[in-house]
Formats: sequence, structure tokens, C-alpha cells
Amino acid sequence: MEKPINRDADLLDDGESSNDQHPFGGMWTRIKLEALEKYLAAFNTALSKQSFTRIYIDAFAGTGRCDIKVDGANEAIDGSARIALAAIPSFHKFCFIELQSRKLAALNALCREYPSKSIEVIPRDANSALKDLCSQYQWKSERAVLFLDPFGMQVEWSTLEAIAKTGAIDVWYLFPY
Repeated sequence: MEKPINRDADLLDDGESSNDQHPFGGMWTRIKLEALEKYLAAFNTALSKQSFTRIYIDAFAGTGRCDIKVDGANEAIDGSARIALAAIPSFHKFCFIELQSRKLAALNALCREYPSKSIEVIPRDANSALKDLCSQYQWKSERAVLFLDPFGMQVEWSTLEAIAKTGAIDVWYLFPY
């Protein structure tokens, strides 16, 4: 018998697991991730002849994989972090922000799968981590894509203001309802 998807339980789950998948979403999840994949390739292609350092930031990075429910069956797919790592042309740097220890363990394992990539796993609240990232880079020579896909209304207005002030970050902000 299939285990039902319980998004609330996943939000609260901070137990350790060797599994890098977590239940989340349905067919709409596949559609948004396919759109993200196409956008990342277009973004990197458009900027590949420029001298910008290209950064991918994932503010609620998860594990790198997710189980979606399609037509009543669970299906494992790559999540936003894995999609970004596979983008061609590639980003120069990746910043994965996550707070839950099980998901952090999966992200750290993902780093070991891509030893040639410059990956920073940031174990902090997304709001404070994003504000710090916005202030630490020289945005005249760097450009970024920020994937902001929270489970609820965790993103503070002051965080959005800090992102906007950079003038250099393309934001994918998905609103849950």
C-alpha cells in the first residue's frame, strides 16, 4: 500500500535519512521544474559571452529530488538543485539554502556527486541567508537566478527588498496557496 503524501509532516520532519527524496507536489511540480530547466539554460546561454559570474541560489533547496503523485502513483523526479547542477551552460557557483538536517545531509551528498562544481550549502533560515548573500557579492560583475519556492509565507518583505536592491538577481518566486 502506498504511503500518502503529507506535506505538513514533511515540513516538520527533521529526522535523519539516507534517502534524498521527499514527497512533494503533483503534475504541477513537474511543469514548474521543466520550465525552470528551460529558463536556466536560456539564462546561462544569454550571459555566457559576458564576463559575469553566474550564480544559482535555491532558498528552500530540499534534497535535490522529490516524489510527486501523478495519476495516483508516486514518481521520483529531480528537484531544482539537481536541475540547476545539470544546466548547460553551467553556473559558476551554486548556493543551496536549507534548514532541515535530513535535507542538508542529502544536499551535502549531492555536493560529493559534483566535486568539480562550486557548491555552497547554507544551513540557515532563508531570510537571513538571502540577505547576507545579497550584501556579500559585487553585483556589477555577478548575476544570479534565485529559485524561491517556500512551503508557506516564510519569505519576509525585507528579504525581497534586499534582493531587489541588487538589481542583478532574476527571481522565480512561487506562491503556495
